[in-house]
Amino acid sequence: MYKLLLTFIAPAILTCILTKLFLSDHYYSQLGFVAVITTLSCYLDYLFDKNRKEIRKAKSIIAKSSKAIYLNPNDATAYYRRGLANFVLKNYAEAKQDYSRAININHDYADAYYQRGLAKSMLENLEDAIRDYNRAININSDYADAYYRRGLAKSMFANYAEAIRDYNRATELNPKNADYYKGRGLCKVKLRDKAGAIEDFSKVVALTGDAAAYYCRGNAKHELQ
Repeated sequence: MYKLLLTFIAPAILTCILTKLFLSDHYYSQLGFVAVITTLSCYLDYLFDKNRKEIRKAKSIIAKSSKAIYLNPNDATAYYRRGLANFVLKNYAEAKQDYSRAININHDYADAYYQRGLAKSMLENLEDAIRDYNRAININSDYADAYYRRGLAKSMFANYAEAIRDYNRATELNPKNADYYKGRGLCKVKLRDKAGAIEDFSKVVALTGDAAAYYCRGNAKHELQ
């Protein structure tokens, strides 16, 4: 984040300041507009370039993993890695198939169950996703992300109390992950626990300074009055 600020936003601010100091208001408004547009253009170029690199990397992993599978059809890790790469490329159905193959080879592959749950979530098959998160947790009871994702899926069915229990466990295992507190805070809002929601959103703010958390906390405080 700081690198992005220094690379894109700081030059635009500096340009605006200098033009304000040394040029007329007419040129200031024109050059300020140009600075903003240039900054946005550079940032979009950065994002597109980053995305292209991720796509190239994912395609390379798929090629290497496919070769490894050809040489050893019982290589569960190769299927799993290819699944991860397919997920990056948004090939969720293919990713799910790869994770399933990995699981067929290694029935205790907690990460494969978890990742298959993510793929199923993207395919809007939340009930099956929850079952996969259950399996991942049964294999590894300290799988914080699995508790978080299961809680998120449960909240989509309006099972807020159950979701909060999952978020509670996730925060116990990893108290530094802001997403866990944000998810729990949103569920508490649904259950009209405004004070609890404020506490969770405050934790998110302290950890990340997330603008959405400020907004949610402000709304909760307003409704609490």
